[in-house]
Amino acid sequence: MSCAGLYLLRSLEHDYHPGDYGSQLIPCCSFDFIPQENWQFPVLMLGCSNGIEWHIKHERNAVTHTTLNGNSSTLALHEWISLVLTLTNQVEEFYRLSGPKKTISKELEEGYSRFWSEWKARTERAKRRARDFA
Repeated sequence: MSCAGLYLLRSLEHDYHPGDYGSQLIPCCSFDFIPQENWQFPVLMLGCSNGIEWHIKHERNAVTHTTLNGNSSTLALHEWISLVLTLTNQVEEFYRLSGPKKTISKELEEGYSRFWSEWKARTERAKRRARDFA
């Protein structure tokens, strides 16, 4: 769920189309955190080819979610922010309570570090935006 959490945090600021992040929006798994230098995001997470995809489109203060078969639903942006933060807070708490993580290479360690740096920065921005709506 950690990769899904970061992808959903990204979706608070960016439209999403299947494949934009090099994986599914809700991936089945993710086992590699690859640091990126010349990509719009600082880390690429890789896993298997299974997962859940849909489109996310921002329209002023609303966000429309459209499934791959064309069904759609629109939420107020502040509702989407609240839902994503609820999920990511639970994921973050799980990681806080679990033991330290071990990586098998310096590259993956750097990717994992970038993952959490991006997570924290996006979470703080989302919390500020949520307060602006309150």
